[in-house]
Amino acid sequence: MRDPLGPPFQTNLVLGQRFIQVSLSLFAKMDTVQTTNIPVSLQHCPCTPKPKKDSSPEELILFKELQKKSKLSVIGAQQISALRKSLNEEEYNEKIFSKCRWELHQ
Repeated sequence: MRDPLGPPFQTNLVLGQRFIQVSLSLFAKMDTVQTTNIPVSLQHCPCTPKPKKDSSPEELILFKELQKKSKLSVIGAQQISALRKSLNEEEYNEKIFSKCRWELHQ
């Protein structure tokens, strides 16, 4: 059913799309707050589909568990920890980032 006071054209409804983007901030100078953000990760985080009204209690419990795991805050924390782990494995630590910042200023 369409709103009679709405627009006269066809309305296309699309489920909301949820994405999480993780970006690294590179400081141009240490004394100012200006940074350049470089996106390093973009992940699609779709909503958990709701179960039918006549679904079993087991399906409802499973839905609640999946809903908790698909929260944006949980997925964001997982992305940040995975990024930190990959940077640690490649031995990118504060010393290297400090050296890169210093070389950019010269």
